[in-house]
Amino acid sequence: MRVTGARRVAFAPNGETGAMAGVWALTGNRVAGRTVTAVQGVPVHVENDWGRGRVIYLALDAGRPPLAGWSGLPKLLEGLLAPAVADKPYPRPQWNEAIFSQLPDSYADHLPRLATIRETIANPPYEKFFRDQAVFGDAAEVVDRLQAARDEFGLSQIICWFDQGSMLPRAEVERAMRRFTDEVMPKLR
Repeated sequence: MRVTGARRVAFAPNGETGAMAGVWALTGNRVAGRTVTAVQGVPVHVENDWGRGRVIYLALDAGRPPLAGWSGLPKLLEGLLAPAVADKPYPRPQWNEAIFSQLPDSYADHLPRLATIRETIANPPYEKFFRDQAVFGDAAEVVDRLQAARDEFGLSQIICWFDQGSMLPRAEVERAMRRFTDEVMPKLR
């Protein structure tokens, strides 16, 4: 997608009656892939095969109301990330198994969570990922989630990805980074 701007649209998720008014969506032109869903002429869900996987473009802003407060959001996102075709195996389990096969057997004694980690990576629980691992929302929500992860896992560093898929306008990405720097980082020290 080549993003050209943003506007509000009325979005009716699959299976829902009635549309949510005022949902922010990026506008633009599809340059590759296929439009799965368009709303009021705006391609809001585009997919493109890429290598052994696929690129999913979602133009809807899930971090802003009304989508941010919608109870069906995790299920919508889970549906987007589920493997596209049941008979086409998702490539990650083989790749991850190769990593684990390189670890000495003695690691199992030292890392009791290794079996759980291995199983979780091989069979990613999408709903659990969005509930327990992905971090998005307003500054207070992000601070709470990152502090909880820091405390639970003893993290000393995190990696932030502000523009997954390189689809947002540069100004929007920079705004999100500035907000993170100004409103979140000071509370994590």
